[in-house]
Amino acid sequence: MRYEGKLYRPPSEADSVLLQATIGCSWNHCTYCDMYRDKPEFQIRPLAESLEDLASAAHEFGSAVEKVFVADGDALVMDLAHWTPILDACRRQFPRLRRVSCYATATNVLAKSDAELRELRDRGLSLLYMGPESGDDVTLKKIA
Repeated sequence: MRYEGKLYRPPSEADSVLLQATIGCSWNHCTYCDMYRDKPEFQIRPLAESLEDLASAAHEFGSAVEKVFVADGDALVMDLAHWTPILDACRRQFPRLRRVSCYATATNVLAKSDAELRELRDRGLSLLYMGPESGDDVTLKKIA
């Protein structure tokens, strides 16, 4: 597995395979979060690299893998053409896989159609971690 910079993941993902499919955060302006400030401009890692990393994790950890966390800041921003092969490879390489998860912003969720979100779910993306920026408008105005 290859990683650029510090990797962050929710505590509940402590025993997950961490796939850094994006580098940094596409928004990176939240006043309460500086996790990705030290990374260069946001980028989506080349699909071939992500698939190679999954193959490497499958070789190293085999059927023990039950969870995959797709990093960095808001990997949901990737389009379906990028997500589909990643999710398919996860299912194929990890027979005991229970869930695939990632960070997401409300903006990225809203940018996906219902059909796209359904397809992601059907292919195994079952948990999105969303921060306070997705909360109530009064709070958002205070922290923006």
